[in-house]
Amino acid sequence: MREDTKNKIKKYFERYHDYPKPLRKGKYVFIFCMLILTVLRWAIFYVAVNIDSFTMAFKEFTGYGPNNESIYQWSFANFRLFWSEMTYQGWAAQSFKAALKNTLFLFVAGNAVTIPTTYLISYYLYKKMPGTKHFIWILYLPSVLSSVVMVTIFRNIVEVNGLVSALSIAMGKGAVTDLLISEKTAKWMVWCYNTWMGFPGAYVLVTAALKRIPEEIIESAQLDGVTPKTEFFKILFPLIWPTVQVLLLQKVTAILSADGPILLLTGGSADTYTIGFWYYDQVILSHSYEYPSAVGLLMTLVIAPIALIVKKLTDKVESY
Repeated sequence: MREDTKNKIKKYFERYHDYPKPLRKGKYVFIFCMLILTVLRWAIFYVAVNIDSFTMAFKEFTGYGPNNESIYQWSFANFRLFWSEMTYQGWAAQSFKAALKNTLFLFVAGNAVTIPTTYLISYYLYKKMPGTKHFIWILYLPSVLSSVVMVTIFRNIVEVNGLVSALSIAMGKGAVTDLLISEKTAKWMVWCYNTWMGFPGAYVLVTAALKRIPEEIIESAQLDGVTPKTEFFKILFPLIWPTVQVLLLQKVTAILSADGPILLLTGGSADTYTIGFWYYDQVILSHSYEYPSAVGLLMTLVIAPIALIVKKLTDKVESY
């Protein structure tokens, strides 16, 4: 451990030296328990799960033993199966490619709107414009309620006899009945839901970064006669760029999970089949664990270099 890190830890605990000993010990026990819980959670639900998933990718099911237990052997059969399915151009290849195409669409289209709009809304709230408190409640609502509740609300808005259909009838244009059924609109409805749900997390990061900017910088710029446009693009945005960089990296590493609650919205129909739903089909419906583990490992090998390239590019942007 570095010396400066040791000194920081020592100074942190020295803050409680003037506490009575019983309270001081209780404080140390509380901190220790919180650290242990965090480490255990990370070790069990991240390290152990990922190690198990990695090993399953190299297992091939060969049959059942005398006690009806499953027997496996180490092999590359799952990777060969994936290659054969992708090159055979059969139904499996077509469904996976369609899932990949839809997932990339949701990722690109969603983030192209979410990230710029998040910064715009955060700036609006940062400047304490009219209606700020109401906007905060609206933005935080998706993160407060259960995802099942949010999907139900969204379905009641866009499905048959929903709010959209009622508004269309009131405007004299007839009922709207196919938003989650038609291939032309279902994918866009999933995109709308993902965009709606993507605001809270990004908003928290960007708003926190804006609030950390010293007020002296903004006051100095205003005294120099800076315009809101210049403040928006040339002062605030460069100052919060490290946060935006983290947000971009989070989005890139989560490319293959950019699918939304497809099961609850469309069930994978109407050209909304995604990689996430493909995994659901393999694990829940087909009871296959080894094959999707191998595919997941291959997808990781593809995404990791992309994330590193994005990191390098965003570092160059920051250096300018």
